[in-house]
Amino acid sequence: MKKFCPNCGAPLDPNDKFCSHCGYVIDNKQSTNVNEAPTQQITQSGNAQAKSHNKKLFWVVIGAAILLILAIGTGVLFVHHQNEQQIASTVDKMSKRKLAGLTIEYAHLHYKDNSAWNDVYHDAQNGDVTVERYKKYDIDNSTITAKGNNYVYVINKKAIFTTDNDKKNSQSAITLSDGKRQLGVVKTTDAYRDVQKHNAVSNLDKINKDVSVNINNRQLGIVALKLYKPVLLQGVLKASEAPETANNYSPNDQDGFTLVTSGGSTGSELYYKREGSKLILKYIDVDYAVKHGSDAADAPTRIKSFNLQDVINKYYSTPAQKAEVDSMAKKLKTKSEVEQ
Repeated sequence: MKKFCPNCGAPLDPNDKFCSHCGYVIDNKQSTNVNEAPTQQITQSGNAQAKSHNKKLFWVVIGAAILLILAIGTGVLFVHHQNEQQIASTVDKMSKRKLAGLTIEYAHLHYKDNSAWNDVYHDAQNGDVTVERYKKYDIDNSTITAKGNNYVYVINKKAIFTTDNDKKNSQSAITLSDGKRQLGVVKTTDAYRDVQKHNAVSNLDKINKDVSVNINNRQLGIVALKLYKPVLLQGVLKASEAPETANNYSPNDQDGFTLVTSGGSTGSELYYKREGSKLILKYIDVDYAVKHGSDAADAPTRIKSFNLQDVINKYYSTPAQKAEVDSMAKKLKTKSEVEQ
């Protein structure tokens, strides 16, 4: 086998004592075998490359895992956010009557042993749900009084709930009572989420299905006037009592709207119509024109939409309210009725 100089690598004869190229003193034990050196170098180089490759692969896998976790987390957060928005939107669209339905279903899930709410639940299964609104209500020798601008909502004269009228439904809480004691308080969105969790949404929909609004068009006209402008309501009623009475009620006068008027100048008219679960009001905003220094003739026309059930709860839910509205509604006369 050939030898090589350990110092410069020049080829050596087997018996050389000195390197003829660099003069290095040769120790036969230190000489390098031609077959061994390349093999060792290749092995060391291969191991280094393998380690480098494995290290890169490790970080690629770690990076991919982190990206996957982030993607999954983002997806979960997005779905959660979408669900929360959907719950808030659903709850915000509920009238107080449907909010009562939510309260009934929630109470059934959590207060099954309470006789008042249990009775109301069974009534609701048969489509029998009546919600009345009061500032103060007497039940079982107790008086329940609403705080601030809130109201006491009484279901079938058996169970009671209150909520925040000054806030959106989704930002409000429901307080449940049976007249004897307060049972609990729950955010409206939490109540709906709980109903979802117990797979009871279909039962809630059954309770709230086809909520009927028992009010005729003339009664609705009085309620609309109360909502829009009580002063105009008084003018409309006085017009029906004037010596030369003019009609103050014209059904389907314009685009399905009914007109109620005091017969005065611009701004003395209100158009209204029921459209599904909504009450739509249309009027000329004279107050806005005056406030901004314009003539009444230049006043803008406004169209506003209200949840019909909420309006009825506010103005036509108690016996006293119904009696007052019914009496006023009889004073609304069409042209043909005036001429008779």
